[in-house]
Amino acid sequence: MVPSAIAFRHYHLLHHRFLGEPGRDSDVAPDWEARLVGRSAWRKLLWLLALPITYTIVHPLRVRPCLPVDRWWLANLTAVLLADAAIVAFLGWTPLLYLALSTYFSVGPHPTGAHILQEHIIFDLPCETASYYGPLNLVSGNHGLHVEHHDFPNIAGPNMARLHRLASGHYQDLFAHRSRLRCLWRFIADPGIGLDSRITTEAAGPRPAVSAS
Repeated sequence: MVPSAIAFRHYHLLHHRFLGEPGRDSDVAPDWEARLVGRSAWRKLLWLLALPITYTIVHPLRVRPCLPVDRWWLANLTAVLLADAAIVAFLGWTPLLYLALSTYFSVGPHPTGAHILQEHIIFDLPCETASYYGPLNLVSGNHGLHVEHHDFPNIAGPNMARLHRLASGHYQDLFAHRSRLRCLWRFIADPGIGLDSRITTEAAGPRPAVSAS
């Protein structure tokens, strides 16, 4: 539906190398956005509704280095547009609308989209990264095991649960989410939580590919 694979690769690798660094980590909301949203419940709800735009368009515009327009980006764009055209030609517009809504809710106001909040927003204990241990991991390739993912980014999602079991002693005392719905509700309703409720760092150079855990 959306040609995002190459862009995601670019910004996700920067996120791992410069975690929490404004201007290099696209996951960090700019100061003006955090002040605009503040701690108001209705403004946080509106922010969630607009998250697919701010998170995928506004935030990356602040990140350096910029996404290069190269053959990989052009190939990604061409492949997705051809696939979209084929879907409309053979199946009509309804399947394309379904894919568009799926894309929206994957980073928007939905339990699957709540991973944006779960991963780096501080809810209770001040931790830079948090995991989610719940049933949605069964259908998302263990997407919720985010601390594990940052510790071992080269391990594929389907193998992440096995990694967690093997290294459970390293993760059992860390704060973790058990419900994505509760995560959404707390973010909106708790006046102590905002976009600035996260650990940020000054420019200190890239992090190692695998952190010590």
